[in-house]
Amino acid sequence: MSPATARQGSTVKEFMDRHGVSRPTVYRWSRECGLKLTKIGPNCTRILHEDEERWLASRRSITQ
Repeated sequence: MSPATARQGSTVKEFMDRHGVSRPTVYRWSRECGLKLTKIGPNCTRILHEDEERWLASRRSITQ
């Protein structure tokens, strides 16, 4: 991932593809599990790289 992409983050679709989940699951995780979504425009939501890493680390600590 390039530095610009890391700052910009992933689209919801990219996150869905990477983690094998549906769009409703991403938004449910946002509401219920602390996944931070960043709205950067009227039709543009991103998951910043550092927010995704922080969320994944928190999920790993729950399962261990």
